[in-house]
Amino acid sequence: MTPPAVTISTSTVEPITWEPGIETIGTALAGQGVDLSTEAAGVVREIPFAANDRVEKGALLLQIDDRTERADLESAQASLALAKTELERAQALQARGSPRPIPCKPRRQMKPLQKHKLRNCKPSLKPNG
Repeated sequence: MTPPAVTISTSTVEPITWEPGIETIGTALAGQGVDLSTEAAGVVREIPFAANDRVEKGALLLQIDDRTERADLESAQASLALAKTELERAQALQARGSPRPIPCKPRRQMKPLQKHKLRNCKPSLKPNG
């Protein structure tokens, strides 16, 4: 008995550039890396480097949103300026022999304080988006 015929196919071989690689699904782990932790809680506003970038010692790695804290600082500075003005006024009245200086908050000094208080509220009132 004769064996059945075997099908043979042919193709033309041509040289090509081969890029070695494997397609797969999985998790990649860095050979070198770090875990970051901060001393202060907050929302990260900026990460000033890209993945796999080299960073120098002492470089900024992330920026926490500090708008509220900055507004609080400005408000405190305005309150300090107002307190200094009131103290200078009270000392001037006392030097003139006033028996009892009357506490007074000049409107010109209250305006910067109110502006800073308003700025302090804006970051927390900003809509999400």
